[in-house]
Amino acid sequence: MREATGLAPLAAERIDDYLQLAHYWRMLEACGRAPAETPARGFIIGSDDLPDLDPSGHVLVWYDLDTPLFATFSRRQGKAKRTALERYDFEFGIRHEIATVAASRTGAADDPDPVVQPIFTDECDYCPWYDYCLGVAGDTASAHIKSGRLSIREWRALDQLGVSTLHELAALDTTDATFRDAYMPEVAHLGARAMDRLVAAVRRAGMVVRGEVLERQTEGPIDLPAAEVEVDFDIEDAEGRVYLWGALVRDGGADPVYVPTVSWGPLDEEAERRLAQRFLDWLRDLIARAGSQGRTVRVYHYSAHEISNLKRILGPGASGDLDGVFVDLLPVMQQHYFAVSGHGLKKVAPVFDFQWRDEEPSGLLSQLWYLEAISEDEPAASAARTRILAYNEDDVRATAAIRDGLRHQAP
Repeated sequence: MREATGLAPLAAERIDDYLQLAHYWRMLEACGRAPAETPARGFIIGSDDLPDLDPSGHVLVWYDLDTPLFATFSRRQGKAKRTALERYDFEFGIRHEIATVAASRTGAADDPDPVVQPIFTDECDYCPWYDYCLGVAGDTASAHIKSGRLSIREWRALDQLGVSTLHELAALDTTDATFRDAYMPEVAHLGARAMDRLVAAVRRAGMVVRGEVLERQTEGPIDLPAAEVEVDFDIEDAEGRVYLWGALVRDGGADPVYVPTVSWGPLDEEAERRLAQRFLDWLRDLIARAGSQGRTVRVYHYSAHEISNLKRILGPGASGDLDGVFVDLLPVMQQHYFAVSGHGLKKVAPVFDFQWRDEEPSGLLSQLWYLEAISEDEPAASAARTRILAYNEDDVRATAAIRDGLRHQAP
């Protein structure tokens, strides 16, 4: 084997590769074909182009399967490093036990209990079987706590202590010393964060039980800058380019007016820059006209996404003269309200009595609509453009609804 100075294979980031090699090694052992008296190892054919090591540019990287490389939970130490074979044996052992017990169940009253209960993870949210599993899980706590979701180990630790359902989690007394003494050793790898994470999950469970989305965590009026002319704005992007800058202008008591700055043509770097500059020129003109009349202007957005894209496209100093005009509402929401499922615009706006006209309002779907909007099928393109503009207008109207709600403390 050849040692390449300054190069090393990835370890923790390639755990799946290690586990696959460990699986092959155990298969060789099971059929008596594993090399005797040699270290357990296997190789991966790399995808990097390394012509300095081989004319073809491709190399084989050998992985040691019996070297402790992977940090895992340890009741005694909090964390301990395991070998790929140890990780594989543990994972395979659990699955073998689950399958064995499941195969032995006949539906009789004395059937053994399943080895594991359903635990929902972030991956479940995108699985086509999600609704089915949700029906099977019922009141299982992990199915209902998505924001600040606990890890599999945390859920298992709770289950061992008799806390499995949403209602049991909501009723949990996290200050109980007996509970803490039993729970904390099981999540020692998280350190001081463990109890903070659990307290937040208990709080969210209570909110779900009560049907609440937001919970005020401060008192008194919410200090939110106001102006005589107020603009809410939101962008739409696709394929890495911003193609729509949408603004809702509310001038005193007049009805708000939606003003889109949009391009349905091909966008390269220069075209994207020109579009952003067009929006910024429009905004500066609006501010200048209001200023000439002695009126103030504020521009509101929800998260830093809009401003970061403005700076990305036009440069960090392009809108520096307007820094005092922009107001990000997301940090205000996060400061004053605890959210059961996060502070996203689509989660928060309905609490302030706002609903999107589109049945499937989604930033991800809007990118698919954009592909239709720039297609050569004119009827489909026209319909998609109308849908995008309506969706973006609703986004800025949702921002305005949240802003008004914060001022009046609607929730």
